[in-house]
Amino acid sequence: MFTTIAVSNFKSIKDRVEINFNLPVIGNHLPQNVYINDQMTAPVVRSIGIYGANASGKSNVLMALKALEYMVTISGDLKQNELIPCYEPYELSPYTKNKQVTLEAEFYSESGTKFSFVISYIKDRIIFESLDYYPSRVKANIFLRTENDTWETIKFGGHYKGGIKRIPFFQNNSYLSKAGNNTATPSIIQDAYNFFLRKIKHLGLKEKFRLLSFGNRETVAKETAKLLSMIDTGITDITVKKIDADFSRTFPDDMPHELKEIVLEDFKYRYFFSHEDKTGDKVFLPLSKQSAGIQKLFELIPLIKSAFNDRKVIIIDELDNSIHPHIVDLIVRLFNDPEVNILGSQLLFSTHNMQLMTPEKMRRDQIFFCEKTNGSTQIYSLDDFDKKKIKTTTNYANWYDEGRFGGVPNINYLKIAAFLSTNNATETLDLSEDDIKDISNGFFE
Repeated sequence: MFTTIAVSNFKSIKDRVEINFNLPVIGNHLPQNVYINDQMTAPVVRSIGIYGANASGKSNVLMALKALEYMVTISGDLKQNELIPCYEPYELSPYTKNKQVTLEAEFYSESGTKFSFVISYIKDRIIFESLDYYPSRVKANIFLRTENDTWETIKFGGHYKGGIKRIPFFQNNSYLSKAGNNTATPSIIQDAYNFFLRKIKHLGLKEKFRLLSFGNRETVAKETAKLLSMIDTGITDITVKKIDADFSRTFPDDMPHELKEIVLEDFKYRYFFSHEDKTGDKVFLPLSKQSAGIQKLFELIPLIKSAFNDRKVIIIDELDNSIHPHIVDLIVRLFNDPEVNILGSQLLFSTHNMQLMTPEKMRRDQIFFCEKTNGSTQIYSLDDFDKKKIKTTTNYANWYDEGRFGGVPNINYLKIAAFLSTNNATETLDLSEDDIKDISNGFFE
């Protein structure tokens, strides 16, 4: 699980921003929304929701974690001199568009070890990489790599013992990626690597998961159908059918064999959803004929269920996209429920759903806002505001809607209406700001 995440110079993020799951104390407000076990030195929140206007950078914050996951788990496969595909610096400033992207994460691995990882890179090479861990309250270094280091000069800490350490790598390979995926290296490096490989699941707007990755295909389909039937979708069953058909598409020459096998395997199967007609008979319709919401839930339900069986970090961009607010509320409530989420899995999501933004459902330290200032994404927590004014009884959603926390679009209705008007567009478009204020009496400001 994560305790902190920080991002610098990535996409719309110019200056360093941080998301903090870690808490100094649990407090009295919604203590069930917090998780701690005997191996942890401080509690963490179970879920965090990120709010903000369109194009404020919410998705970019989440994509930074996808980039971090790539650097740790895949960059080790890059060939010499290949460009790093997730190098996407802030391009609206001449001072940053060729500078390094920096990603940081502090996390607990599956073994309960607390790690701190930092990596900085430019388009074709890594210029800084460091992994520390906490054998006590004081952290100790495992390895440190600076810009001019090679695999022969990288530095190792005294706690890094028990196997081969000096693994050859290219300038564009993360050392953690190379060493973590090697059975001959010390187990501590594999422990950190496996957190990124196995414990983070990212679902973007255009991403899909293989049903088979959550277990037996038919079993997962049946369990998904049961949950769909419990949320009033009218679906009573899902059946899996294998089809006999030739896959006519050709694959790129450099496409990994394993990925080809995944595509071919998935092409062989179709999913049919059972609905009852007026006579009570079952009618089976394919996934392609289900609503956008059902199709998204078909991806989400196995993912969410897996998080309650095995501790994970689930990252979902626009959780509320195509899904009813009550179902979004249900998902977040399940992650915050210690009797369901026994293992302490975390949910990090972006959303526009203000129904969640209430003190009855979310703590102040679970609500974050994205806002662009001069084209650069800033991120901050509701907990950063004056607690004497923002209390646990405050109507967060109303205050947010009024613009008191920022993170909302600045909309001038009269300008838009004038631009779209077919009768007097030319005349009204020439109105000055003062004219608009006089006409609207400040109502739309």
